[in-house]
Amino acid sequence: MANRHAISILVISLQAFANSSFNNRFLRYVNDESIDVAGLYNSRPALNATISDFRRLADKSDILHFSMHAQTDNDQPLDSFLALKGIGKDDGRLTVAEILDSKLKKGSLIFLASCDTNNVLSGEGLVSLAWGMMGAGATTVVSAQWQADDRLSRYFSTKFYAYYKRGNSTADSLRKTALDLIKDKTIETHEPYYWANFNVIGDFR
Repeated sequence: MANRHAISILVISLQAFANSSFNNRFLRYVNDESIDVAGLYNSRPALNATISDFRRLADKSDILHFSMHAQTDNDQPLDSFLALKGIGKDDGRLTVAEILDSKLKKGSLIFLASCDTNNVLSGEGLVSLAWGMMGAGATTVVSAQWQADDRLSRYFSTKFYAYYKRGNSTADSLRKTALDLIKDKTIETHEPYYWANFNVIGDFR
């Protein structure tokens, strides 16, 4: 009788959060981005996501993807925030301090496809957003080093997850996505400003 071996299939779950407007500033592509990346993992994105949505879903998925404005505070890094949808007295500002008080799924990957971070001078504010996610339990964080164009973020993140889902490491997925942007002359993303924006901290595997 032939031996039968049980095959263990690792199922990776993803939760995308999107919020397209903050303080009368609108991001055209963030909802489409979240729908695209969630679709790769057969999940439903949280559009017009609130802090309550984050608290309810944060510890339930292996990957959390954030598509929204972000604002950094170099003087008070713990006040840097992701801009979710405000409701009533809740202004929607998910600060680093609040992230640190949250509990993420152990070993999770966080992708901060966040815009409006061009006011970073020393880098401390953006690092603090990523650091807050690490402090809340994430193993790996992908984040932008400077202002992220939301159209490009959609393209970049969708490409990244396509590579990551095939079994590539986080670092290799970023590298291959960057190479795609360099080679694709039709969308004018071959300059380092576009393909070198996102980097990884933590576990690069």
